[in-house]
Amino acid sequence: MLLVINNNSGIAENQIELFNYDLLLKDFKKPLNLRKVDFRKYAVFGFLFTETISENELEIQQILKSNLTKYITLKQ
Repeated sequence: MLLVINNNSGIAENQIELFNYDLLLKDFKKPLNLRKVDFRKYAVFGFLFTETISENELEIQQILKSNLTKYITLKQ
């Protein structure tokens, strides 16, 4: 499965210090590949390729409903 991790947080890109890609990967049982994107230029954090079996479908539902703020660190 391919997931586009776009900035739907409501937080402007210029207010974001970093996006925690490692934490994102921990929320998936079998992430295959993560392509990080410069979110300050494209308003997308990245593309995540993952293999998800039906027993783990909840991980997909959660990321699709998430506003991603748990992965975002704001600038001071």
